[in-house]
Amino acid sequence: MKLSMMLNYAGGFHAAVDRVVELEKAGLDVVWIAEAYSADAISQVGYLAAKTNRVEIGTGIVNVYSRTAALMAMTAAGCDYVSNGRFILGLGASGPQVIEGFHGVPYEKPMQRIKEYIQACRMIWAREEPFHMDGQTVKVPLPAGEGTGLGKALKIIKPGQEIRKDIPIWWASLMGLSVQATAEVADGWLPIFFDPDKFQNVWGDDLKKGLAKRDPNLPRLQISAGGMVAIDEKLTGEAQGVVGQPGRSRRGEDHRNVEGNDLLMVATKNIGGSVAPGWEKVRDAFVGNFDGEEVGAAAAVYHRGKKVVDLWGGSFDAAGAKNYSEDTLQLVFSTTKGITAIAVAMCVERGLLSYDEKVSTYWPEFAANGKGDATVAQLLSHQCGLYTVDGDIALAEALDWNTITARLAATAPRWPIGTQHGYHALTYGWLAGELVRRVDPTHRSLGTFVQQEIVAKVGGELWIGLPESQESRVSPMIGGLNAMDDTNLDPAVKAMMEQFMGPNSPGGQALSLNGAFSVDGAFNRRDVHAAEIPAANGITNARSLARIYAATIGEVDGVRLLKAETVERARTKVTPENEPDVCLIMPTTFGMGFMVHGMFSLFGGPGSFGHPGAGGSVAFALPESELSVAYVMNKMATNLANDVRAQVIADSAVACAGAASR
Repeated sequence: MKLSMMLNYAGGFHAAVDRVVELEKAGLDVVWIAEAYSADAISQVGYLAAKTNRVEIGTGIVNVYSRTAALMAMTAAGCDYVSNGRFILGLGASGPQVIEGFHGVPYEKPMQRIKEYIQACRMIWAREEPFHMDGQTVKVPLPAGEGTGLGKALKIIKPGQEIRKDIPIWWASLMGLSVQATAEVADGWLPIFFDPDKFQNVWGDDLKKGLAKRDPNLPRLQISAGGMVAIDEKLTGEAQGVVGQPGRSRRGEDHRNVEGNDLLMVATKNIGGSVAPGWEKVRDAFVGNFDGEEVGAAAAVYHRGKKVVDLWGGSFDAAGAKNYSEDTLQLVFSTTKGITAIAVAMCVERGLLSYDEKVSTYWPEFAANGKGDATVAQLLSHQCGLYTVDGDIALAEALDWNTITARLAATAPRWPIGTQHGYHALTYGWLAGELVRRVDPTHRSLGTFVQQEIVAKVGGELWIGLPESQESRVSPMIGGLNAMDDTNLDPAVKAMMEQFMGPNSPGGQALSLNGAFSVDGAFNRRDVHAAEIPAANGITNARSLARIYAATIGEVDGVRLLKAETVERARTKVTPENEPDVCLIMPTTFGMGFMVHGMFSLFGGPGSFGHPGAGGSVAFALPESELSVAYVMNKMATNLANDVRAQVIADSAVACAGAASR
């Protein structure tokens, strides 16, 4: 194992390099340099090479659109030369926002382009013959009829010493075919959200397929797995100082080996509840979360229609003045979307709606601005390009149902409907909820429909539009998603986050509704709790969520909400394989309003469907295991999905269900 880090620019580039110099003495093996929008990575590689002696220096990453294949090979050879053989070429495709919006180059055939760049680099470094390539994205020399016709194939010139023919090439890939290609042709892999305990569930098959085609002359595939370590002068030995589990995203995973540090504010556990025999692993996972940054939380599991886990614990608020109890209610952000999807599916099953019908059939005003042919299925799977409204909108307007739905009906789609998908973080609920209101025989609001048709029948507590009488039971959200407000955040990382999730990006607009919800503590406000925001303001507890999902896939005390065939249609993925989400950048996987198992939504593995909520909450069902799982919390992590706390509970529940079936 090697120790690596990303170059951190907090405090300035030169100060960051000074830190690398000191960490090299402490045992750092590799440093990665991102190419952000402040400076190119290559010039910084040269400077760092001059200041260090042993540490390997990699680009993490340079994109394959802003440099030709030949220039990429030359640049890598130059970096390797000045670093005395310590360079790693990290390649990636970035994304269409950056490539087309900043570099002005068409974002075409990214996977094929990276494969051809890898091939081109190795051919050029080998210097066996003049470089010639007739690929799909790389054609050198230019074909006849293009350019002046004077070009000819050339060899790279030696820069004073032999060029290393096997400069390592690492590929930053995410899913499916690109991971297969990485395992087949690259020296190393730069994934994100890598968890060594679970990566086989997400990437295992693709890695095996790629490795099966790998040239035996290539070295063993290396992986940059992430994780955290601490180095303390009091600790010695190869394994000393490791205080985090590789791949965990939670800070301060375990500081027991670092003497004198008080890095964590651990909530008083105060854990209560019940656990059926055979489900103790879930209890252990839940309790273990409080060894990290958990404050207050609850978890519940139903198996074969019976509650087997119901736990709560920690503190009601950041001050710790009140316990998080059995009676506590919690806002669950986008976990609400799954409940809305169940309501829509119930309307479909009753013949009030059809997934395949046009939205405008039920909602004529929706046809404005070319949306007349959009189907209900496209709307529910985030393909309608309505992640925000046209123009400015105030929070008060967003909280008024008639105003926000009219604004959405009049809004022009951000792309031709059905050609892309992008997360409708807030608007999904109003769009789906208005469909329910329109087709319901008594035109009930979505919140009322959920109360009367789901909660009243199944049992439990869940509101979309909270009565004032319940407000005192709601545990306030602690923290938020906006890591860009962190004053210690690396400026280069902040610049990249701003590009992808800043207020003017699709993601930023989707999450804030053009800034309407960008007020401090918006989702702790009484007026926000009272409104109906069926994508984001469900207020409930874990046992109610798990019970509702259990009644969606089977009977709970004689009540079942949906037939098996309805569930099957609703959980079938309709978004294209590996298609990047316009708002969230990485691929997301949607069925009929539900997220289904994928890289962004691991849940309980293949077959799972449900929805995560911003900051950590989640609820899902896995019909094959007759299992439903829910987790809610008040301490937000800076993520939209795949929270570590929620995932350890989900994984433990799946393991217990498997053991119960044997």
